[in-house]
Amino acid sequence: MLELTKIKESDAGTYRLLARSSSASVFSPPAFVRVVSESGENGQASFAERTFSRRPITKTGGGGAEGEIPEGVWLEVKSTSEASILLSAQIKGLATTISGAKFQLKYPSDVLQLKGEQSHVAGEIVPEKLKQSAYWNILAEGDSYEKQEGQLTFALSDAEPWAEVDGELAKFEFEVLDPTKLENAILRLTRAEISPSGYDNRLLQGSELSLVSGQVKALEVDFDWEEKIVEGKPVENQVPEVASLYEISLESGSSQAFSVTFSDSDADDNHTITVSSDSPKVQISGTGSTSGSEYIVTAAETFEGNAMVTVKVSDGNSSDVETFQVVVSAPVAVTSDPFGKPKVYANNSFTIYGIVTIEGNTASKSLSEKSKV
Repeated sequence: MLELTKIKESDAGTYRLLARSSSASVFSPPAFVRVVSESGENGQASFAERTFSRRPITKTGGGGAEGEIPEGVWLEVKSTSEASILLSAQIKGLATTISGAKFQLKYPSDVLQLKGEQSHVAGEIVPEKLKQSAYWNILAEGDSYEKQEGQLTFALSDAEPWAEVDGELAKFEFEVLDPTKLENAILRLTRAEISPSGYDNRLLQGSELSLVSGQVKALEVDFDWEEKIVEGKPVENQVPEVASLYEISLESGSSQAFSVTFSDSDADDNHTITVSSDSPKVQISGTGSTSGSEYIVTAAETFEGNAMVTVKVSDGNSSDVETFQVVVSAPVAVTSDPFGKPKVYANNSFTIYGIVTIEGNTASKSLSEKSKV
């Protein structure tokens, strides 16, 4: 049984329970929590209804009927030609406000290739002022779009809710490298998250798209995250999984430490951690190769603004990427408040409270003196 207390609107979403033993991990079926706000006494809002239900999966392609659309991020084919394919990522059925989003898109790099920087853009529901600040990470060799590894990460966050909650979040134009392999080409959008307020995150369902049939199916919120355990037979290399990282706020010229935590079902793997910033004004220092390795982010003295930090963990065969935002603001000015000189009256005692140090060592927490004139 899943019990929520002090429920609020941002708690709406899909939940699953995880049960673990020494040899296996099992997830429960998903339960969708919908919060309906009703007006209470004295005009105060009260959350009167909490509905737990398993929502049906949309059936698309193959002539199937379309059911109720579950909350998630859905891949759609916008247009196709022999040379290129235009896709979009659509948010549908959202039960809360949205002020930020994040997802990973995996595609067959031997079949499809992003054409360049203009081939991936923020969608229609993203406020115009934020479209240029969207973060894109294309796994490829060097800084070019050559030899892509077939993985893209999108992230965007703001402190204010967006005007639209359902619609196109992002779109992509792919060049077709090998038309003969399109029949078996599958794209997967996973690790979908939204931020209702700009400060907290929650997971959404992702989706899987077959290019030729156009058929889309939902991927549960734990897809690509769930620990996979296979007993009694050899398994393929398991991808390391980086834990979520959260926004860091700094003042100009200051630093803050953070840890990179990850898991890998292959206990004997050796790992490489790479941490980088997209701004030269926000520097990352530190090294490590194990889960829990610490790094330090430092903002330049005169810098004010945002930077996106990318964390990549590789086991030599596969890699996982997480991102987080660093928000740098001007230092808060502190004005001194002079203590002044104590005034002593004739035939009266006085007490001065403070900290007395002798050569840097604290000698006393108070100094009392009686003075007579």
